[in-house]
Amino acid sequence: MKLSRLTTSFCTTCYREIPATISIDHAGVWMKKNCPSHGETRAMVERDPLFYTYVMGLQSPSIYNGYFLDVTRRCNLRCEYCFYNLEQADPLGEYSIESLLAEARTNAHNAPIILTGGEPTLRPDIADVIKHISTVGPVELLSNGTKLAEPEFFNEIMPLITSNEGIATLNLSIHTKETSKWKEVIELARSNGIKIESALIVVDSRESFESAVQICRESCDVVTCFRIKGATSLWNETKPKEDSRIFISDMVKWLEEKSPTQIVTKGRHNKNTFINVWHAGMFLMLVSWYDVQNVDLQDIGCAPYYRARNGEIANLVTACIINEGMEKGWLKGRKIEPLKR
Repeated sequence: MKLSRLTTSFCTTCYREIPATISIDHAGVWMKKNCPSHGETRAMVERDPLFYTYVMGLQSPSIYNGYFLDVTRRCNLRCEYCFYNLEQADPLGEYSIESLLAEARTNAHNAPIILTGGEPTLRPDIADVIKHISTVGPVELLSNGTKLAEPEFFNEIMPLITSNEGIATLNLSIHTKETSKWKEVIELARSNGIKIESALIVVDSRESFESAVQICRESCDVVTCFRIKGATSLWNETKPKEDSRIFISDMVKWLEEKSPTQIVTKGRHNKNTFINVWHAGMFLMLVSWYDVQNVDLQDIGCAPYYRARNGEIANLVTACIINEGMEKGWLKGRKIEPLKR
């Protein structure tokens, strides 16, 4: 038996939106699309057809609420699996507090406003940025923790994003190969009685996945939930080999081999690329983003949102793919001058 559905995707060469067919059979879930200018491509969407059918049947409206707001394009780390195309300096005037406030106000209906980049804490005025954006709506901070590991800076920033219940709207990126500063941030939070909203760990193998789960076990008294993301080929991210890509179903299978794992459906939104689970007393969010090869624009046409560099507001993944195309000299089928880093 073979099932199929129609959707839209991007051409992998010129990034124009084109029709695509997703076929489901015993071997997996596959996307086939044909650009009139650049021909046909085929890519895997999910390894497990039963898992894909189940998740699509949930018909979840979105992944999670939020609007990602770049406050810098600079970072003090160069992580192997960062999808962001970093720069040495910010475009002049682009990230002034006035311009950030204007963008936040325009997108306040998509709050919380998630401050990102680049590494937001590299801004010497990040405290002022948080204070100003907080007048628009709830604010979250996405950080690698290297600066927050400094006790004085921690004590300056954390009260600005910590609720009366003691939960800080910090999304802590854990990069085990590049730094151990994240451990100091968790210890500072623990000693100050602060809970961290979430932590993100990128994995590229079963071994690194199991190591990430162990980090979650050791930190779950401080971090309320964890995002474990399989490395993908999105935008500037290091490209994993096709046969080594980690899908959501792979991570669920590995968890279930250790102990019972339950997909959380009530009050949580699940997509083919983002699943919420309970495992061994921990709340985990398993992530495996689409890329230009297999992106399903109908499935991903939802929050969280992000502004692509052509000004378009779209889902985070979609906006990143638009940026990727622009850096290669293509904007939705139209040849343009490639964006410079």
